[in-house]
Amino acid sequence: MSRTVGFATQFSLFTPITELTRALDSVRNALPNWALKLEEDGVLGEGLSFSKEERALAAQGDYDISHFLKNLGRGP
Repeated sequence: MSRTVGFATQFSLFTPITELTRALDSVRNALPNWALKLEEDGVLGEGLSFSKEERALAAQGDYDISHFLKNLGRGP
């Protein structure tokens, strides 16, 4: 990364633990809703895999993750 700025440096990111906790809670709360939406759309899977038809259905679905970015402070 230091090549990007043109001199030797070390980049760091500091964030409060509360922000990380909030992000994890957001994901934890959204996953069941996402799974229910996939099930509604007929994407059920068997074991740990999905059929070609299920993958095609999932690709056509509208699964918005922008609320994760907003919760992380990176969205409008």
